[in-house]
Amino acid sequence: MAASPLSVELDTPEVELGDVVRGRVRVLEELARSARLDVVLERGGKRVADTKLATVTVATGPLAAGASYPFELGVPLDAPFTFDGHAHSNAYRVRARADVAWAIDPKAVAAVGVWPRRVAPSAEAIEAAVAAVPRVVQRTPLGCQILIWAFLGPLVAMMVVALAPLVMWLLARRYILRTRVGGFGVEVPARPAAFGEWVPVTVRFRLKRSLHVARLGLLFRGTEQWTTGSGKNSQTHYHHFHEEQLTTLENAWLAPAPAGHTRRGGGGAYRDAPRVAGGEAALEWRTHVLMPPDGRPTLDRSVYYTVEAKLEVRGWPDGKEQRSLPTVGVRVAGTLPHPEVVPVEATSGGILFLAPDAPAPPGVDLSSAQAGIWAWLVIVFAGFAATAAGLILYADRARSTHLAILLAGAAALALGLGGMLWRLFR
Repeated sequence: MAASPLSVELDTPEVELGDVVRGRVRVLEELARSARLDVVLERGGKRVADTKLATVTVATGPLAAGASYPFELGVPLDAPFTFDGHAHSNAYRVRARADVAWAIDPKAVAAVGVWPRRVAPSAEAIEAAVAAVPRVVQRTPLGCQILIWAFLGPLVAMMVVALAPLVMWLLARRYILRTRVGGFGVEVPARPAAFGEWVPVTVRFRLKRSLHVARLGLLFRGTEQWTTGSGKNSQTHYHHFHEEQLTTLENAWLAPAPAGHTRRGGGGAYRDAPRVAGGEAALEWRTHVLMPPDGRPTLDRSVYYTVEAKLEVRGWPDGKEQRSLPTVGVRVAGTLPHPEVVPVEATSGGILFLAPDAPAPPGVDLSSAQAGIWAWLVIVFAGFAATAAGLILYADRARSTHLAILLAGAAALALGLGGMLWRLFR
């Protein structure tokens, strides 16, 4: 392959986001038929589309051998920096191209590393650096939204009807926990996070009735996601390049404090529970996760960070809530001190935290937390299956055995529903 008559030389092979890439294009051989000489800053890589970020024309007309043309190309503040991940990568290149009539255009390329902006390890410096980065909010035009829903609306409706039992189970599963816990959620800052920064995370819920908590924890993950194949053969893959787990409660009993308050909260045996932060006994867990200093930039749905709160309750469905943590191309130079750890008991109100072997205080009834709901749910589904099978068989051939199956299934269904409702609202 013949050597290119152009050469790209950079003043420095590495810059930071928001900086200017400077250099020059040298002409090694005369290009008499050249119309112009363009220099482009572009990025792209594995599963990351090539994108032109800046273009400048440094010369027009013929190019003489030995000529040198300086250039300056600005790097956007909000662009993803250089990285090489498991399934994705992003690299920056400066490409020079001479537009030559009736010939293959000669080109020259030089790689340049683009890294996050470094800031001092202080809250003020981080806030100022993050605020300086423009945030692009992508919105679908209203006309497109109408067309999308006009096309997908009937399809979604048919799927809901076809999967009605599964949809009802998912809704019921979510509502079941709400009879014990209300407003379960996780909160993160609205702004993007800098790399090397401690990100505050708050988990909250209102306690309505006593619970036996197997674990209350947090999972912080950095994930790469990609798809291979197409159609029926398509498959989505996940690679977790960062993972951190935090736990605040394990094998603990929670109960609304039965103090003699005049205001009424909770329900069942705990109608005298204190009402705080929304009308009921409330738990609030304040913690922090460290955005990895050497982490990868957020790339739409391909590379992202999530924080998931999980409440595991013995005998009851688990509670889960997840939030995304977008990042910005800012990196803390140095190490920030670990934030103060505040016990969950100090930030919660109106809740008794009891050890598994500790006796219940006077006026505290833990019977509703000692019995779960899974047994009743099994009876409900077994009764529903037997009722449906008996109905189909009896409709086909009216026999006494088929009628017995139908009646037994209906009785089991009624018993399971009654027991489940009794357990839910006890």
